[in-house]
Amino acid sequence: PFSKPLPPPQPEDPVDGMFLWGFLGFVVVLWAFELYIEVRQRRHLRNGVLPTDLEPVVSQQEFQEATAYSLDKNAFRMLHESLNTTAVVLFYAMGGLAMTWRLSSTLCGALRLSSTLC
Repeated sequence: PFSKPLPPPQPEDPVDGMFLWGFLGFVVVLWAFELYIEVRQRRHLRNGVLPTDLEPVVSQQEFQEATAYSLDKNAFRMLHESLNTTAVVLFYAMGGLAMTWRLSSTLCGALRLSSTLC
């Protein structure tokens, strides 16, 4: 009644490799674009000049504190996204999907689950 786990996808297929590297390239290009936007925002924040429209609403001290907070948040976001993108690219490039497939197939076999469920 229980069938054997499905085999993992074969990485030798050149089409799979094209899709994998195309996907990884897209991830890196998207990260680079977001980084460019973050750097532009950071450059704007470093200007530190209180806009004349905000002068009646916000004091110079409050504006400087908000700017310092925004710069810190921006730096953390850039670091976080860089590390996250690096982890994703390494996971996929080093065969993380195939490893996960093999692990889940092994677990399904050990738990005697049908391959249609796994």
